Amino acid sequence: MIAEILESIEIKRLWPAFNKSQKHYEHKFAIYQFTDAKGYLRLCIDKKRNHLQPLMQFNLLAQAYNTLWQWVNHFQLHPALCFLDQSQKYLLNLPPAHTHNLAIEAAVQHHLQNQQSYLLHANNHFYILVHKGIFKGMGYLNTQLPQWNLLSTILTQITLYPDNSIIQGLLIRFEQQNPQLIFTIIDDSTATR
Repeated sequence: MIAEILESIEIKRLWPAFNKSQKHYEHKFAIYQFTDAKGYLRLCIDKKRNHLQPLMQFNLLAQAYNTLWQWVNHFQLHPALCFLDQSQKYLLNLPPAHTHNLAIEAAVQHHLQNQQSYLLHANNHFYILVHKGIFKGMGYLNTQLPQWNLLSTILTQITLYPDNSIIQGLLIRFEQQNPQLIFTIIDDSTATR
């Protein structure tokens, strides 16, 4: 699996002439939160932008819509205020801003609590870091260090790499086949580098 991840990273970095399977631009989509002029907290789906902090990011637009619809149904969010259904029946019946904002905050809080950061033990002392559901990097870890499972300690020891849909697929398959090799880490930082 390590070789497949490195191969995917190098293909994306070098764009070799004869490898067309991964040689394409990958659109990433994200769910963003913002406050509109009327004081409503809103959720929207847009392309991933470097200067904005997403709540969640996806490789497929359909995944983003499915997740947002799940949140709308589970937390009774207003579909028009999430840009999902702009029909007149929803636009005319908006809930009070305070009520809607509490539901949005509950959905966001639930999502943030369920984001997992963990290590996948690939072999010997080689680990793969997944931070808040996104592949961050991999490398050899010295597990003899005190507090080796702190995110800040791990980030000093591994090499950071960009994420892509091929790597996400490889990680999902590895996690399903090897749940015993997943180690939860302690997120001791507010921001990663």
